[in-house]
Amino acid sequence: MQSKLLIYISGAFCILPVGTSLAGELHGDAGVTSDYVWRGLSQTSGGPAVSGGLEYVTERDWYMGTWISNTTHGANGVNSTEVDYYVGASGKGNNIGYDIGFINYTYPQSSNLDFSELYVAFMTEGLTVKWSDSSAAGTYIEGSLTHKLEFRKNTSITAHAGNYSRKDSTSYVDTSISLRIEDFTITFSKASVNTAQDKDLKTYISWSFSF
Repeated sequence: MQSKLLIYISGAFCILPVGTSLAGELHGDAGVTSDYVWRGLSQTSGGPAVSGGLEYVTERDWYMGTWISNTTHGANGVNSTEVDYYVGASGKGNNIGYDIGFINYTYPQSSNLDFSELYVAFMTEGLTVKWSDSSAAGTYIEGSLTHKLEFRKNTSITAHAGNYSRKDSTSYVDTSISLRIEDFTITFSKASVNTAQDKDLKTYISWSFSF
């Protein structure tokens, strides 16, 4: 993972505008979850996942990074790896923030599942609206609202809804509500699909930290 990250950062530097400062900071994160749920669907067949990532942010708010997790997207549902690479830019002004970028989802043991997306997000007063589009996978439009709970420090509740218009599969809607306390999050998630794995309400607990 380290060598791929260095190659990716070297390539990403080449697309930054002339005059952009590259001085910045390297951040990392790691976490575990009882179920890796992405856009309402389990990526681990209801099982646990361990993940981690590294991200470099420049002084001009350009960023680039990589993230890795285990999945069950290998042949016949066996354990496999997901490695994501991304680059983008973010900023804010007049109480409105933005985030725009490109992400490449890769599955080394199942490369036929690889795909890329462009994404644009806007944030204001705890509200985030995001559009992600892939010519291969489809379009995902989502919104989330986060409210900080005053009775306890570093505690918040987030409501989320998304609509995934998939290219080669049934489109669906997913909703969730999450309670975050310090580094722990409990999430209740539901997707409007009929598959045995994902039709029921999911409840999962996650723990993550940054460094």
